[in-house]
Amino acid sequence: DVAPSRGLGDVYKRQPIYYAQEVGIFDSLDLDVRLLEYVSMLDADTALIRKHAQAGYTSIPRIRVYEQEEKAKLKSLLPCPSRYWLMTAPHSPLDSITKMGEKMVALGRYTHADYWSDVLMDEAQMKRDSIFRPQVNDLWLRTDMLCDSLLDAAMLPTPMAATAKGRGCKVIAVCNDTLYRFNCIATHEWTQDDTLRLAQQEKFLRALQMSAQQINARPSNASGIIRKHLKRNNEVPPSFSLPHFPVQEDGSDENRLKADEWFN
Repeated sequence: DVAPSRGLGDVYKRQPIYYAQEVGIFDSLDLDVRLLEYVSMLDADTALIRKHAQAGYTSIPRIRVYEQEEKAKLKSLLPCPSRYWLMTAPHSPLDSITKMGEKMVALGRYTHADYWSDVLMDEAQMKRDSIFRPQVNDLWLRTDMLCDSLLDAAMLPTPMAATAKGRGCKVIAVCNDTLYRFNCIATHEWTQDDTLRLAQQEKFLRALQMSAQQINARPSNASGIIRKHLKRNNEVPPSFSLPHFPVQEDGSDENRLKADEWFN
């Protein structure tokens, strides 16, 4: 069988994939998986669009962008946890969202973080365009820029948020994903017309579900495995927590409808 390549984003979301590979879940399903690692979601998207990978980590709004630009048609397979922390630079006087007018808040465009920045502006009764949003796709670069006070604020996921907090950055808001999850693992439409690749996709999804169930049941056992794959694990506090990962297939239209409402 041809090994399916997976273009992926940051380790926080791809934890079930690393776990499944480490403990032999892929092997138990006779599935050969090769991981293609990138520093940002945008790079992983490029690999998926150019068919260098069968599946990848992206977001529903990005899927819509690529459809409109006629670059590719992608399908969401599984929603991913998308918890972000809005953090300010060390020694920054900013201590609330209402003080962020005309400040630079780094994030990734068309992601769940981008959506949450709008939600926070709405809740603070501020105009959405009252903040500047430089796109810094590399999460570790975004973290370093914030810690070095090159940015006023940034949206960071775990474990980058834990690292930034340890370096003096302050938490202004925590953005949970209990209602909607825009970030997802998706596949390219070209895989939907191939019987062999569809079978591989079904096995891959089953492996992720098995992995997620085991991680959710015993997150402390999984954290050591996940830490091995962090780019800078020496900077991450030992106590960083893993999110509860969904085990259901992304068959609901709820995430897509909300993403479309925000995107449009």
